[in-house]
Amino acid sequence: MRQHLIVNRRVTFGPLDHDTGDTARVQADYVNPMRFVQDGDGAEGSSAPDFVCGGRYAFGLLRTYDGWRLREVVVQEKWRRLPGPRPAPVIN
Repeated sequence: MRQHLIVNRRVTFGPLDHDTGDTARVQADYVNPMRFVQDGDGAEGSSAPDFVCGGRYAFGLLRTYDGWRLREVVVQEKWRRLPGPRPAPVIN
């Protein structure tokens, strides 16, 4: 099970290499709590995520006669937090 919180959306319009027609680039940051479902695990089970990650989506779009179409999708995970005890802080 997972759910994405998508924030900080930025849309930029302009030419994309050798394309004809209108183009756009879209960037959006995300936070994604994930939980792995075990056998027999229902909606009443633990609601704590197994891990949480965050990063950025980048989309390339092209406007065609039939409307906007995705040309490229890139997902860059920037961080991940796993469950369990946190390591002791490093002391210099």
